[in-house]
Amino acid sequence: MIQNKVKKIFLHKYKDSSFVIQQKANVLLWIQFVLIPVIIIYIFINIFRNNPRELIGIIVIDCLFLFSMVSGVFLIKKGKYDLAVNLNISIVTILTIGGHLVKRFVQIETGFNSFSVLMFAVIIFTAMFSRRRILSIVSLIFLVLTISLYIFAKKHSLPSIHFHLMSGTLNTLIVIIIAYCLSYYNGTITDKALEITQNELDKNTELTRTLERKVEERTIELSNSNERLKQEIEERKQAEEALMDSEKRFRELSIVDELTTLYNSRHFYSQLKIELERSNRYKQPLTLLMLDLDDFKVLNDTYGHIEGDKVLRRLGQVIKNCLRKTDSAYRYGGEEFTILLPMTISENGVVIAERIRTEFNKETFSPEPGQDIHLTVSLGITQYKPQEDMKAFVNRVDQVMYRAKKNGKDRVCWEA
Repeated sequence: MIQNKVKKIFLHKYKDSSFVIQQKANVLLWIQFVLIPVIIIYIFINIFRNNPRELIGIIVIDCLFLFSMVSGVFLIKKGKYDLAVNLNISIVTILTIGGHLVKRFVQIETGFNSFSVLMFAVIIFTAMFSRRRILSIVSLIFLVLTISLYIFAKKHSLPSIHFHLMSGTLNTLIVIIIAYCLSYYNGTITDKALEITQNELDKNTELTRTLERKVEERTIELSNSNERLKQEIEERKQAEEALMDSEKRFRELSIVDELTTLYNSRHFYSQLKIELERSNRYKQPLTLLMLDLDDFKVLNDTYGHIEGDKVLRRLGQVIKNCLRKTDSAYRYGGEEFTILLPMTISENGVVIAERIRTEFNKETFSPEPGQDIHLTVSLGITQYKPQEDMKAFVNRVDQVMYRAKKNGKDRVCWEA
């Protein structure tokens, strides 16, 4: 329970670190927690145990050692594991040597006062938590220092520490060998962990690449499918447009007279029915105009049907040019034509009829070289009577048109 709380507070920065770093940070943190109260107790012991001449130096060293441990805890909490390790190793190394120098090499050392004990702790600590380069530097410092002290003692004939330093030198060598073994073992574990991590990373990378390749292949397939679908849609759209154009063309051909390009008689009756219903519903006037080409049979018999078709075609164009947008013209049959004039009374229809008659009289035809002729039309006009039968309405305008022909042709007759 306590360990989980400690990890949550101090080790949350290491969630994304490797397993080896997490374990090292965990061990280092608990070492700090154990040493901090021990050092505090040791400070109070030294206050009552040592003489005033050595007390100041020992207290300073112990306080710096305590500062090192406390700083290490805060550095670990912030996720700076390497900095905490290097700080601890550096300060402990310096303080161990300093503490030994404070004793002036003359006093029998035991427990935490023993240079060898602290030296062992520093080297083992270095082997467990630091890189091999730092271990080599620390080991070299202790080895050189121990040998130097041994040579110093032997040169100045200090028998009281001569044997102690000799044994310390041997102990240092033994500890260094043990430390390097631990470091090698620790490095092997780390390398193995890195190898496993690298293998997992390679597998994940390969899986990611495979997945990306499959996604890319699928994307290409979908893109190709979309292109094919777009092409099919475009082709279908073009086919539908072509079909609609064909239907529109067929519809136009079915209601348009091919020779004159006016509407045919079938469409005339269809449109006349619509206009009659509109006139009855909205009480609007409707006028019907019928015209016939005068002496057309004589023209056909004299000059042939080709010349007759030319005349009919020209008459259809004249009629178109004389109508309003709301009017519509039809080839009723042969040389007869009808014109629907919506919302128009018969008097206004006479104006349109006279315009057609006059404009057609201006047309000149040359059925034979050097021979120019002019043709005329006879027109009849009548206005629709409410609720009148369609057949009766057409018969009335037909009678009026024939009355114009009987009265001399080339004229307009109308009936209200």
